[in-house]
Amino acid sequence: MLQPQPAVGSTLWEQIAGDETEGTIWACVDGILFVVPGAPSVVDAAGVALQLIERAPFEVADVRTAPDSTFHTYVNVQNWVWVPASQWHEVSVSLTANGATVTLRATPSKFEVDMGDGAKPLVCRSAGREWRKGMTDAATTSCSYAYKKVSTVNAAGQYKAGERFTLQGRLYYTVAWNCTGNCSGGSGTLGEFPAPVGAAQQIEVRQRQTVVTN
Repeated sequence: MLQPQPAVGSTLWEQIAGDETEGTIWACVDGILFVVPGAPSVVDAAGVALQLIERAPFEVADVRTAPDSTFHTYVNVQNWVWVPASQWHEVSVSLTANGATVTLRATPSKFEVDMGDGAKPLVCRSAGREWRKGMTDAATTSCSYAYKKVSTVNAAGQYKAGERFTLQGRLYYTVAWNCTGNCSGGSGTLGEFPAPVGAAQQIEVRQRQTVVTN
């Protein structure tokens, strides 16, 4: 008998056995593979869950800012940052094979945004708060960022009008699994995993100048 048995989802099951619920796969001394009917081997539930991460329908962060990135902002201004509330939700995916059903569940834990200025990424533990036209200065958010330098001056101190910072963000998920049936375990956790990075945006950061007149 092959040790270990091919992982759940391996094309060998379909090629040799026709499905993944009947028996175990063996090999002759000449290398020919065949299936022996009978009780399937116990499924490595945690291993299957790790494979399922690649199939999980993670959200690709649609990062929004206020002021909007199509406009411009200023040094030391608190820019609101958020992702749509519709993206902040649990996702799940399941696989049934060899008499076991493994279900992976992933819950958003944070989203990070590289604001493009070389500083550490902005980390927010919620979707943030959407800024809406008409909000007063008293409005607050848990996710904001203030640039400390302009985008129009490079590291060499050269000025270039219209130069922008490029920002990108991604969601992170805390992942857990459970298994019913022919399982090696009933449940467990896998830690935190990143979703694919979102589309890049560019924002111009300017600096207000004070003019003193007599």
